[in-house]
Amino acid sequence: MASLNKVMLMGNIGNAPECRTMPNGVQGAHFRLATTRGWAGRSKQERKGHTELHSVRCYRQQADFVREYLGKGR
Repeated sequence: MASLNKVMLMGNIGNAPECRTMPNGVQGAHFRLATTRGWAGRSKQERKGHTELHSVRCYRQQADFVREYLGKGR
C-alpha cells in the first residue's frame, strides 16, 4: 500500500531561488530554506538554538510561484 508523507517547513530562504527551464520545457526551481529551533538552557536565562538548511526543489506551477513571489530572506 502506498503512503504519503507531508512536511511543512517554515523558515527563511537563504539565497535567491535558482530557476531553470528543462529541455522538455518544464519549469524548475531550487532554493535553500533555513529553519531555526530554540530552547532554554540549563539556566532559564540561557537561550540556545540550532539552524538547519533544507534543499527544496519544485516544478511546474510551484516553480512559477517561487520565481514570481519568493526571494532571499523571505
